[in-house]
Amino acid sequence: MTVDSTCASSSTSMSEETPLLANESGAPLQDDGEPKWTSAQLKQMYKRSAILPALYIGAFLCSIDGTIVASTLNRVGADLNESDNVAWVATAYLLTNCAFQPLYGKLSDVFGRKTMLLFASFFFGLGNLICGYAPDFNWLIVGRAITGVGGGGLAAMSSIIVSDIVTIEERGIFQGYANINFGLGAMLGAPVGGLIADHLGWRYMFSLQVPFVVLSSFLVFRYVNIKPKKLKVSNASTLERIDVFGSISIVCFLTLLLLVINMQTDTRTLSNSGTLQMMSLASAIFLAVFLYVEIKIAPEPIMTKAVFGHLKPTLLTTSVFFTTITQFSVIYYTPVFLQVVFLESAAQAGVRLIPLSIGVSSGSVITGQLLKKNTKERYPRVFLAGLTTVGISCFILSRLINSSTPHEATPLANVLKSHGISLELVMAVNLAFQGLAQGLILVSTLIGLCCQTGAADSASSIGVIYLFRSLGSVLGVNGVAHILQSRLRSELPGIISDPELQLKVRKNVEFINHLAPEIQIDIRNVYKHALAYVFSSCSFIAFIAFSMGFIVWWHSRRTEN
Repeated sequence: MTVDSTCASSSTSMSEETPLLANESGAPLQDDGEPKWTSAQLKQMYKRSAILPALYIGAFLCSIDGTIVASTLNRVGADLNESDNVAWVATAYLLTNCAFQPLYGKLSDVFGRKTMLLFASFFFGLGNLICGYAPDFNWLIVGRAITGVGGGGLAAMSSIIVSDIVTIEERGIFQGYANINFGLGAMLGAPVGGLIADHLGWRYMFSLQVPFVVLSSFLVFRYVNIKPKKLKVSNASTLERIDVFGSISIVCFLTLLLLVINMQTDTRTLSNSGTLQMMSLASAIFLAVFLYVEIKIAPEPIMTKAVFGHLKPTLLTTSVFFTTITQFSVIYYTPVFLQVVFLESAAQAGVRLIPLSIGVSSGSVITGQLLKKNTKERYPRVFLAGLTTVGISCFILSRLINSSTPHEATPLANVLKSHGISLELVMAVNLAFQGLAQGLILVSTLIGLCCQTGAADSASSIGVIYLFRSLGSVLGVNGVAHILQSRLRSELPGIISDPELQLKVRKNVEFINHLAPEIQIDIRNVYKHALAYVFSSCSFIAFIAFSMGFIVWWHSRRTEN
């Protein structure tokens, strides 16, 4: 299928019997002007109404599972006497989620959409069941890792199947609905997790998800019967079509890479540089093996050439990686600033992120409406607008943080105060625009990639998008943490001479509250400047993404002309 036919604005062919008048939804009009639905259209509507709940339940569980642990990590660690290792509850999920996510697209082309979605649901439910009844910390980590294998599939397969059942013009609208669903789950995760942990115990956070996984699996088994669109069928058998060596090598590469990134911010492993060097070397070797297999050996590679064999798909995918770094930096380190500098509680800092979530959902819906018509021509403009807004927002955030302090007035604070504007209001509006931009980028990227690669490669392409988003989220949390810790290590010795005390301040921000008041002010200012540097770095990262988006827009204009 060519790009033009994929992005054609009409999904049905015209004939002499086709009514000339139709409403915007595509239904022919009766004499009284009301839409007259054909049996085929009614069947299609019924099909969607049955399939979408199955997809959205799974995606909602995946999103709520990603944040439900955030507010209860300390309690889990204390209950299992593993407070110093409790971060692995989140890391284990992230490792397997990111490593297995790119496999779902290609495997769903081989084994079918239903099979892979049921596979993901099974492992997601099994992992949560193990977590709910884990006898010790090691079993909890195993359960979280298994949950990650399924969680990556629930998110990716949801987008893949939606792209199968809707036209390219409708893709943005339905992706907007999906993002609202996903954003709602992410917003509810932390408070729901806290309520369950307070009243029932933290184990119920995991086990209560299992019945909903069973419901979602039943709906998938009953209603999801979709074959990939115009799949390029190979003459090889089903097993021979699986890129075994590519799958193994990319899982090993990503697992080692994420472990190295995570260990870079772990104070217990920084001294063991030999282990980090060996793991980095092994990760590079597996990457080389993966690239060789994909280019020279695999008959149906995981990294489809439809993405990395052309300029615009490559730039779209890579820019998502950079913008996701900035997105997760904002999500995770804005609350750190609010808690350390303004002494807000975790709950108060979490509430400050609500404008960001609302912005993401709004941006997704707006993009869907904008791209209903002239999809191919409009998506580069929407994409570039989102990238521009992200960069400006990160720069403003860095300036706000550098000018914000509860202890002394600053020029920016005085100017805003003279106009009756609070820094908190400016930050809330800025976060809303940051979320709006992320919504524009997410939807326009998915639609643009579908336009460029065609239906036959849409599943693999969407899998690649989710892989790069996962990698960006890892670097946005752990990679940026390394930048923050490096700044703190270089600046804290000017205030605190005791190395052990410096380590305590860097590992536990609540420890600052037990120090002398005058030292507290100095330490909080160090954190403030370090976090401002973090968001300045995010502005530079956003500029890299903007440069790629500008090339996509410029190349599209040349093609149009």
